[in-house]
Amino acid sequence: MVKTVSLLTMREKKLLVVLSKKHTLWTPPSGKINPTDSNPSSALIREVWEGLGVSLKNMKEYLGFGGISASGQPVYVDTFLADIEGRPMPANEIKEIRWIGCSEEELKAVSPVTKDIMLCMQADGYLS
Repeated sequence: MVKTVSLLTMREKKLLVVLSKKHTLWTPPSGKINPTDSNPSSALIREVWEGLGVSLKNMKEYLGFGGISASGQPVYVDTFLADIEGRPMPANEIKEIRWIGCSEEELKAVSPVTKDIMLCMQADGYLS
């Protein structure tokens, strides 16, 4: 099982998601934890900077999720709620970005583990 970190940032009760050049399903900005990362939060800060060119503030752990990734592999995701500083722009492996809610159509476009995360966020009042 691959261990990853994921950013959960919202705007008007919509979640920021990205489409990787490698996948067809949307996910929150995320990445693997490297041996050089001192902890999961530093891995997320690095991944978000590399992929979107933004910094994070007001970061706090949310929940850990096990599930299936956009590539169909088992994954464990440490999620963090945070605000972004700057305007996110796709870079490196990221092809597109968008803000989505929890409509049936939007949930069909995300990875299985992302759907689980979003439904928990909706139950907690973060998403509509």
